Amino acid sequence: MVTARGRAYDQYREMKTTPVDGLQIILMAYKRIRENIDHSIKMIDEKKYYEKGQKIANSLDLIHELMSSLDMDKGGEIAKQLNDLYLSCIHHLMVANEKLDTKRLRQVDHIIKNIEDGFLAIEQKRLEGQGLAVHEDDLSE
Repeated sequence: MVTARGRAYDQYREMKTTPVDGLQIILMAYKRIRENIDHSIKMIDEKKYYEKGQKIANSLDLIHELMSSLDMDKGGEIAKQLNDLYLSCIHHLMVANEKLDTKRLRQVDHIIKNIEDGFLAIEQKRLEGQGLAVHEDDLSE
């Protein structure tokens, strides 16, 4: 019998051993948020509301983590705008959760996708500056 702890340990062992920088962590968070939203929409369609709620809660947790990582002093206007976008996403997720509103979930997905695209462009330029060729699919895995 495999326990939850055993599965978690197996997943941990299978993780890549390459170091991950802050930008890659942010990109992973955006990817996970978008996966959760996609799954939430499917769960609403299938009337599996508990699972929908879990995925939305996970997305909310990730967005709160992203917000807490913002350096408002060093980030200036960009950090303020990101914070405002994250607050908007939180609001839409909470309303979508309560009202089973897939349109709002898609709005959040669109917002996160736009932010993610901006960070992907930053990562692309950074890697090009290091002389590394990169494809978008490599960055979002």
